[in-house]
Amino acid sequence: MVETVTYNPVKTKKISLRLVVDTGFQGGILLPPQAYLSLRLNLMEEVEATAITATGLEVRLRVAKAIVELGEKEFTCKAYTTLGVRKPYWVERC
Repeated sequence: MVETVTYNPVKTKKISLRLVVDTGFQGGILLPPQAYLSLRLNLMEEVEATAITATGLEVRLRVAKAIVELGEKEFTCKAYTTLGVRKPYWVERC
């Protein structure tokens, strides 16, 4: 797990997140719906994406840009969410 601070793309909202590094996930960050909504990413969404899980299940993902601060580095990436993403990887402290 890595500790991050994640912002919405206009930096009006931020939360601290503990994210799991998943070498099999070829995307940005996968957020629980509560974190996604706290950042108000639902107001800045792009076109939906579709993911295939390790078991072959097709899942529709909501997508928005986010800014992730990891240590002293900051980068823009895609933030994804869907129902069923678990809470343990989201810790609000900001």
